[in-house]
Amino acid sequence: MSPRASIVLAAAAVATALAAGPAAAQVVDTTPPDITITVPAEGQVFASDQGNVPTAFTCHDDTDPTPRCEGPATIDTTQVGDQLFTVTGTDRTGNSAPKLVHYKVVDMIPPQIAITAPTPGQHFPLHSTQDTNFDCTDAGGSLIDTCMGDQNVDTSQLGAHTFDVLAIDGAGNRTTMSVPYVVDPVLEFDPDLDHNTLSVMNAAARALKKLAHASSATISVGKLRPGSRVVVRVTGKRGVIAAKGSGHVGAGTGVRFKLRVNGAKGRRALRGRVHVLVNITGTDGRLAHRKRPVTVHR
Repeated sequence: MSPRASIVLAAAAVATALAAGPAAAQVVDTTPPDITITVPAEGQVFASDQGNVPTAFTCHDDTDPTPRCEGPATIDTTQVGDQLFTVTGTDRTGNSAPKLVHYKVVDMIPPQIAITAPTPGQHFPLHSTQDTNFDCTDAGGSLIDTCMGDQNVDTSQLGAHTFDVLAIDGAGNRTTMSVPYVVDPVLEFDPDLDHNTLSVMNAAARALKKLAHASSATISVGKLRPGSRVVVRVTGKRGVIAAKGSGHVGAGTGVRFKLRVNGAKGRRALRGRVHVLVNITGTDGRLAHRKRPVTVHR
């Protein structure tokens, strides 16, 4: 090659290099995906009775159209208290970062109460000792704070009553439950009472239960001698007449009459211990059966 040709080639190479300019710098991706969480939202509150709540979140990356986006599919609302939800986004170059959201689960489920004693409508003798049995549970997750009820059935007063239990859980949810029961008079019968007098006494005892909330109650007895007269008198402290009533036995129909409270004094006397006296007289007016007082503890 001639010297002139070498010079021409060298000049062409220089011109080509100048036209190309400087070499391009390589760009490196160091940014993790951008994460958006819509459920749960920051500070969101869930009720503990919502079950498993579906979550909602997405990941976006400028250099990766399908970044990996990992997080729980549901929120377990049985976990009461302050909670943390985490989603992690990762692109194809390995850039990865988490996003955290704070939320809270609140116990909204009232406690449950089970009462096994007394049973609904159960009858108890006056002034008897009867144990109660009950239990409180909580399905809301905040546990039982208070489970309150008497350890014994209150049998100090005659008539219909309720046994009550109160349950409060750690979140302040309250439940009450009541079971109705009845307190009956206790009759101290004389074992020598004849059958007719005993029948009237039993009828009077049933009437006394009703007198706890009424001004009168019906006494009804069958199979007594026709033409007989039956008198029932209830006396309280110091001989105060609390209630009285009488009736004549019809032919084959027995006797039916009202036992009536003797005014305000009689009502007060019925609140304490009383005595029941029964007189049964024949058609000639003579005492057909011995009168026997029966004590009724009230």
